[in-house]
Amino acid sequence: MVARAAETRVMFDRLHPLSEDRQKALDAQLDLHEFMQLTTSHQNWIVERLADAQSEDEGSDLSGVQKLIKAHDGLIAEREQYAPKIEGAKSRADDMLALDVNHRGFEAIK
Repeated sequence: MVARAAETRVMFDRLHPLSEDRQKALDAQLDLHEFMQLTTSHQNWIVERLADAQSEDEGSDLSGVQKLIKAHDGLIAEREQYAPKIEGAKSRADDMLALDVNHRGFEAIK
């Protein structure tokens, strides 16, 4: 019975570091998936604005040009407001890579 109790204790003692390692792995995966979702959202936002930025329509009359200028000014303002979000994503990626070079999502983040 003493041997069985000792064996049980050894097994239990192994559980702690394994469960901590598992928690770290799950937290890393959560961070990765949140990061990927965030950057996908950012990329979708950019794609939506690219069509406006790449437009060759320069208007055909005064009213049309004024509307295009107003829309373009809005695009510039929106871009400036969005810039910190893009920088935040870059900082988050750098932080994630600095924490664990062996992160399973290393290549996706890079």
